[in-house]
Amino acid sequence: MGLYQPDEDEDMSSFEELARKARAGSTIPVKLVKDLGKKDPFITVPETEGLAKVVEVFGSGVHRIAVVREGTNQVIGMISQLRLISFFWEHGRSFPTIDQLYPRSLRELNIGSGEVISIKYVFGKRNRL
Repeated sequence: MGLYQPDEDEDMSSFEELARKARAGSTIPVKLVKDLGKKDPFITVPETEGLAKVVEVFGSGVHRIAVVREGTNQVIGMISQLRLISFFWEHGRSFPTIDQLYPRSLRELNIGSGEVISIKYVFGKRNRL
């Protein structure tokens, strides 16, 4: 389940059951998964960590990461998703590969083209579309 690491005292049976249903392609009610993630996790990366790790953490739903001095817990900075995007926007010309992506459409980049799942309320009842 992404970067989520359950606590040692958590009951793993519910996680295993959800994973089984997901692998089987079964419908999983939102109420069973909405509270799986920990609220506002404090994530750190050492200052020597590569950008790929930062992007991976952002991809798991985290919006801000504390940057710490190598081998310590001393926070020396923060990086956010917005700041990272701003950096690439402002310095895109320094990265020719990224600069080539700016004029392309979202369709060409295959971004946002995955299956959309929604919940529709009909007469007070939820129906999966």
